[in-house]
Amino acid sequence: MNQQSLQTRMTLAAGGLPIAMVSYESQNRVYYILTSEEALRARRAVASAAVADAARLRAFLALRERRPMQPNWEMLQTALFSAGLSVCPTSGSPVFSLEDCSPRLRTALWDVLVAMQAVINDKTPGATQQFEAALAVLRPMVERRAQA
Repeated sequence: MNQQSLQTRMTLAAGGLPIAMVSYESQNRVYYILTSEEALRARRAVASAAVADAARLRAFLALRERRPMQPNWEMLQTALFSAGLSVCPTSGSPVFSLEDCSPRLRTALWDVLVAMQAVINDKTPGATQQFEAALAVLRPMVERRAQA
Protein backbone atom coordinates (compact mmCIF):
# COMPACT_ATOMS: atom_id res chain seq x y z
CA MET A 1 0.00 0.00 0.00
CA ASN A 2 1.47 3.36 -0.91
CA GLN A 3 1.65 6.36 1.42
CA GLN A 4 -1.13 8.30 -0.30
CA SER A 5 -3.56 5.38 -0.12
CA LEU A 6 -2.76 4.87 3.53
CA GLN A 7 -3.18 8.56 4.39
CA THR A 8 -6.38 8.76 2.39
CA ARG A 9 -7.85 5.70 4.09
CA MET A 10 -6.89 7.05 7.53
CA THR A 11 -8.43 10.45 6.71
CA LEU A 12 -11.69 8.87 5.57
CA ALA A 13 -11.86 6.51 8.56
CA ALA A 14 -11.19 9.39 10.98
CA GLY A 15 -14.04 11.30 9.36
CA GLY A 16 -16.43 8.41 9.86
CA LEU A 17 -16.33 7.26 6.24
CA PRO A 18 -14.86 3.75 6.24
CA ILE A 19 -13.82 2.77 2.78
CA ALA A 20 -13.18 -0.47 0.98
CA MET A 21 -9.86 -1.04 -0.72
CA VAL A 22 -9.69 -3.50 -3.56
CA SER A 23 -6.26 -4.95 -4.28
CA TYR A 24 -5.00 -6.21 -7.61
CA GLU A 25 -1.66 -7.48 -8.81
CA SER A 26 0.21 -6.29 -11.88
CA GLN A 27 3.79 -7.15 -12.84
CA ASN A 28 4.39 -8.86 -9.47
CA ARG A 29 3.32 -5.77 -7.49
CA VAL A 30 0.16 -5.33 -5.47
CA TYR A 31 -1.88 -2.18 -6.06
CA TYR A 32 -4.96 -0.87 -4.26
CA ILE A 33 -7.99 0.99 -5.51
CA LEU A 34 -10.07 3.04 -3.10
CA THR A 35 -13.70 2.53 -4.00
CA SER A 36 -16.11 5.47 -3.72
CA GLU A 37 -16.44 9.10 -4.79
CA GLU A 38 -15.44 10.25 -1.29
CA ALA A 39 -12.29 8.15 -1.56
CA LEU A 40 -11.41 9.68 -4.92
CA ARG A 41 -11.90 13.23 -3.59
CA ALA A 42 -9.88 12.49 -0.46
CA ARG A 43 -7.07 10.89 -2.46
CA ARG A 44 -6.89 13.91 -4.75
CA ALA A 45 -6.75 16.22 -1.71
CA VAL A 46 -3.91 14.22 -0.17
CA ALA A 47 -2.03 14.13 -3.47
CA SER A 48 -2.43 17.86 -4.11
CA ALA A 49 -1.23 18.68 -0.58
CA ALA A 50 1.78 16.41 -1.08
CA VAL A 51 2.87 18.31 -4.20
CA ALA A 52 1.50 21.78 -3.41
CA ASP A 53 4.77 23.55 -4.23
CA ALA A 54 8.09 22.78 -5.90
CA ALA A 55 9.85 21.84 -2.65
CA ARG A 56 7.12 19.37 -1.68
CA LEU A 57 7.09 17.94 -5.20
CA ARG A 58 10.87 17.37 -5.06
CA ALA A 59 10.53 15.75 -1.63
CA PHE A 60 7.70 13.55 -2.89
CA LEU A 61 9.66 12.48 -5.97
CA ALA A 62 12.72 11.77 -3.81
CA LEU A 63 10.62 9.34 -1.77
CA ARG A 64 9.82 7.42 -4.93
CA GLU A 65 13.50 6.93 -5.83
CA ARG A 66 14.92 3.53 -5.03
CA ARG A 67 18.04 4.41 -3.11
CA PRO A 68 19.14 3.10 0.24
CA MET A 69 19.69 5.61 3.03
CA GLN A 70 22.18 4.81 5.78
CA PRO A 71 20.92 7.29 8.45
CA ASN A 72 17.42 5.79 8.30
CA TRP A 73 18.84 2.28 8.47
CA GLU A 74 20.95 3.18 11.50
CA MET A 75 17.96 4.70 13.30
CA LEU A 76 15.83 1.65 12.52
CA GLN A 77 18.54 -0.76 13.68
CA THR A 78 19.01 1.20 16.92
CA ALA A 79 15.28 1.31 17.64
CA LEU A 80 14.79 -2.40 16.94
CA PHE A 81 17.81 -3.43 19.01
CA SER A 82 16.72 -1.16 21.89
CA ALA A 83 13.34 -2.88 21.81
CA GLY A 84 15.09 -6.22 22.32
CA LEU A 85 14.48 -7.51 18.80
CA SER A 86 17.13 -9.54 17.00
CA VAL A 87 15.11 -9.79 13.79
CA CYS A 88 13.20 -6.99 12.02
CA PRO A 89 9.49 -7.88 12.27
CA THR A 90 8.67 -6.54 8.81
CA SER A 91 11.62 -7.70 6.71
CA GLY A 92 12.94 -10.64 8.71
CA SER A 93 16.46 -9.27 8.36
CA PRO A 94 18.89 -9.43 11.28
CA VAL A 95 19.17 -6.50 13.69
CA PHE A 96 22.59 -5.18 14.66
CA SER A 97 23.71 -3.33 17.79
CA LEU A 98 25.22 -0.31 16.05
CA GLU A 99 25.82 1.70 19.22
CA ASP A 100 28.92 -0.39 19.94
CA CYS A 101 30.24 -0.05 16.40
CA SER A 102 32.60 2.64 15.21
CA PRO A 103 31.35 4.93 12.43
CA ARG A 104 33.87 3.24 10.11
CA LEU A 105 32.46 -0.21 10.90
CA ARG A 106 28.85 1.00 10.43
CA THR A 107 29.76 2.50 7.07
CA ALA A 108 31.56 -0.68 5.97
CA LEU A 109 28.58 -2.81 7.00
CA TRP A 110 26.23 -0.48 5.14
CA ASP A 111 28.41 -0.56 2.03
CA VAL A 112 28.28 -4.38 1.99
CA LEU A 113 24.49 -4.34 2.31
CA VAL A 114 24.12 -1.81 -0.52
CA ALA A 115 26.52 -3.77 -2.74
CA MET A 116 24.65 -7.00 -1.99
CA GLN A 117 21.38 -5.30 -2.92
CA ALA A 118 22.92 -4.21 -6.24
CA VAL A 119 24.03 -7.78 -6.98
CA ILE A 120 20.74 -9.43 -6.03
CA ASN A 121 18.11 -6.89 -7.10
CA ASP A 122 19.61 -4.65 -9.74
CA LYS A 123 22.09 -7.07 -11.37
CA THR A 124 24.18 -4.06 -12.40
CA PRO A 125 27.42 -4.65 -14.31
CA GLY A 126 30.38 -4.78 -11.95
CA ALA A 127 28.16 -5.22 -8.91
CA THR A 128 29.86 -8.45 -7.88
CA GLN A 129 33.24 -6.73 -7.88
CA GLN A 130 31.82 -3.86 -5.79
CA PHE A 131 30.40 -6.40 -3.35
CA GLU A 132 33.75 -8.18 -3.08
CA ALA A 133 35.54 -4.86 -2.52
CA ALA A 134 33.08 -3.80 0.18
CA LEU A 135 33.38 -7.21 1.82
CA ALA A 136 37.19 -6.96 1.76
CA VAL A 137 36.92 -3.72 3.76
CA LEU A 138 34.42 -5.17 6.24
CA ARG A 139 36.06 -8.58 6.77
CA PRO A 140 39.11 -7.46 8.83
CA MET A 141 36.94 -5.18 10.98
CA VAL A 142 34.58 -8.05 11.80
CA GLU A 143 37.51 -10.39 12.49
CA ARG A 144 39.09 -7.87 14.89
CA ARG A 145 35.76 -7.39 16.61
CA ALA A 146 35.25 -11.15 16.98
CA GLN A 147 38.67 -11.49 18.64
CA ALA A 148 38.03 -8.66 21.11
